[in-house]
Amino acid sequence: MAQAYLRAGQRFWNNHPEAKVHQRYDNVYEWFARDVFFPREKDWQKANVSLFGKPDWKDFLEREFGIDLTL
Repeated sequence: MAQAYLRAGQRFWNNHPEAKVHQRYDNVYEWFARDVFFPREKDWQKANVSLFGKPDWKDFLEREFGIDLTL
């Protein structure tokens, strides 16, 4: 399910370069992680910032779901 969601999200990302998601997120993995794991904006803001930079959301999702998410 996660792979299908991400593939569809990647198609949207590629076909709509002017969409607001490009302003808000760095990639489709970050967009997916926000939608699935962080229903509240303030929780997302806390999770997406650290002293060591932004998390690698693709790596996080691969570990969380136990699958390869290479699109």
